[in-house]
Amino acid sequence: MGIEQPARLSLCLAADVPVGTMRRFDVPGAGFVALYNVGGDFYATADTCTHSAASLTEGDLDEDFVICPVHFGMFHVPTGEAQGFPVTEDLRTYAVEVEDGVVYVVTVRDPA
Repeated sequence: MGIEQPARLSLCLAADVPVGTMRRFDVPGAGFVALYNVGGDFYATADTCTHSAASLTEGDLDEDFVICPVHFGMFHVPTGEAQGFPVTEDLRTYAVEVEDGVVYVVTVRDPA
């Protein structure tokens, strides 16, 4: 078994995700990832709610919280922290970098 390596993948142009919006991406090695623009800062989490198999990007973004469309569970976007019933398990978060107007997500991949 090798050491896991970081993978930096371009997602989109920063302008494609305006302030106060979110967008879903299928990221190799990570599955569906939600990208959020919260006040001009970009964050990325797993897109699937930890309580139900719902896409969080089909829910609502309220300041720096995302609300699941199924049972209205809420997560803190910057930390992925579950914010109470019915969600109890935090979301996986990913590092995000913006360079020259392009948004990148940093994931970890197993060496080939």
